[in-house]
Amino acid sequence: MNEFGAKKAVCSPEFVRPGFDQAIKIACMSWCTANREITPILFKYKGEDEMIYTVRDIRVKKMIEKPEGFQYNEYICEAPIGGFMREFRLWNIPKESRWLLVI
Repeated sequence: MNEFGAKKAVCSPEFVRPGFDQAIKIACMSWCTANREITPILFKYKGEDEMIYTVRDIRVKKMIEKPEGFQYNEYICEAPIGGFMREFRLWNIPKESRWLLVI
């Protein structure tokens, strides 16, 4: 666990990014358009108290397109979490079919 109480995510060696040790594994439901654009709709994560929390009404503020060769896609989002609007990043690693949350 890191200093925020979240479990550290384990990733492949070629995926290195500052702040990755703060990432939380999540289950994410997303929408895929005909143009192959992915938009996250909601996600679930396990809290420190071992309860499963659901975050809905995700607003994607910006999708950062990575050049060919990068291992992930990054979304800057905001959603109501704990009664407050919070900004966070979602990383989609398509090669590993994994989503990560960075607060």
